[in-house]
Amino acid sequence: MPKRNASATRKNPQPEVESPPWRLAFFAGSLLGAAAMYVAAPMLPPAKVLPQIAEQATELSADKKLSDLTFTFYNELKNAEIAVPNERLAAGDSAKKTYSYLLQAGSFKYVKDAENLRVELLLLNLDAAIEAVTLGSGEVWQRVLVGPFSNMSKVAAARTKLAQNRIDSLLLKREI
Repeated sequence: MPKRNASATRKNPQPEVESPPWRLAFFAGSLLGAAAMYVAAPMLPPAKVLPQIAEQATELSADKKLSDLTFTFYNELKNAEIAVPNERLAAGDSAKKTYSYLLQAGSFKYVKDAENLRVELLLLNLDAAIEAVTLGSGEVWQRVLVGPFSNMSKVAAARTKLAQNRIDSLLLKREI
């Protein structure tokens, strides 16, 4: 008896590729929906709103012409006096206020994690501090802040150094 090749006996016939059942369901549903709309359309009441709107528009255009319209808001705005509350005037004096800028490098629930990041930032030659913040729920989080900086060029240099070390930062502006 001749020896059979092992690969020849184990060949599985390829299953026939059938179209997925969702295609058939999709087309059947589309046909049923179209048939239902064809049957239901004559049963719907006629549209009454659109013809009324068209009639009102033609009546308005017949009553008034565009050349008859006059606008008075130009003169009213020129002569109008607007009262500004004192609070806004005080806020407008922001040129006299000085600000410092901080970069928030992280926010942690545990002091140990915040301290680890602060040490890493100190090794990068950045002045870093930890600030405790209490949330509305009473939970205390630790912010790791870099700075303060007096101008935006120093902020940009520090932010670049943080980005090079893959540390995201958030700019904070505080009044001095």
